Amino acid sequence: MNNLIDGQWHVPRPNLVKSYPALLRDGPGDPIALQSPHRWSKTTFLLTEPMPTAQTAGFLPVYIDVWQNRDDVLSAINYGLQEAIDDLDVPTTTVGKRMKTRVTKIAVATMSLELGDEPARKRPDSAFLLVDWLLKTLIRKARRPVLLLFDEIEELAVAKDNEAIVSA
Repeated sequence: MNNLIDGQWHVPRPNLVKSYPALLRDGPGDPIALQSPHRWSKTTFLLTEPMPTAQTAGFLPVYIDVWQNRDDVLSAINYGLQEAIDDLDVPTTTVGKRMKTRVTKIAVATMSLELGDEPARKRPDSAFLLVDWLLKTLIRKARRPVLLLFDEIEELAVAKDNEAIVSA
């Protein structure tokens, strides 16, 4: 991040941010919404304060930028959820990747055994159902509270099929 820009436009709010994990964990369960005009550092705030604070408090913070695909905001939401799942599934080291690579064929001397695909939940074709499938998969894999941070969520107000997206 550009420190000059960050220093000029971002005003840290540590006391406010420290209150979020307890409010989310022990509060009424309502979402927290932050609003301000465009270009007032909401994205910088989300990425530099609530995300690290939530992680320290035991949450898995998931940043979803709805503006990534303004023509299909549901695909942006699904992409953010899939990216979070991938971050949990894909090891960062070469050794870790090798250890997680699935073995499908075992051979000893002249005998070999080929294994098929493991049984798995079927990924739905509908993008609306995919939101639920991805979210349930993420929660199952995270094994800790998941905090969804939606940036530019106001795009839902003007999105095609906005009511169906919100329902999903």
